[in-house]
Amino acid sequence: MPRMAYMAKTEVEKDLKSGSNNSTNEKVIVINGEKHPQSAQHGKDTAEKGSEVEGVVDRKGAPDRRRENMKGKEKEKGKYKDEFTPAVIRTNGPVSVRLIDQGDNRGAGASIGRQLRNVPDNTRVVIKILPPLQ
Repeated sequence: MPRMAYMAKTEVEKDLKSGSNNSTNEKVIVINGEKHPQSAQHGKDTAEKGSEVEGVVDRKGAPDRRRENMKGKEKEKGKYKDEFTPAVIRTNGPVSVRLIDQGDNRGAGASIGRQLRNVPDNTRVVIKILPPLQ
């Protein structure tokens, strides 16, 4: 299995302050399960099945990856197709698509976009998931 997806809040906060995972120059991005519980759960479930939680920022390739990932996936009113790993991140592993609430998907996507705003293409990133409150 790739790196552990769920992390304790204190570990994630430490990584966010440093901007890296402290062992390499990878950029850490966080899916906050307190704000985006369905996206976080999708990421955790998918990582546990062997999907990548790390990759390389590749904005130019995202539309083609998204189009390929979405082929044949069902639609449902009020739900969005959530990708894990997000299309903006190029990986070598499988990608999962799951229907989740529109607001959760859009919020998580906006958060990832903000975290990658000043990150150049070809930068290695690691996705860490802050679990939702129980």
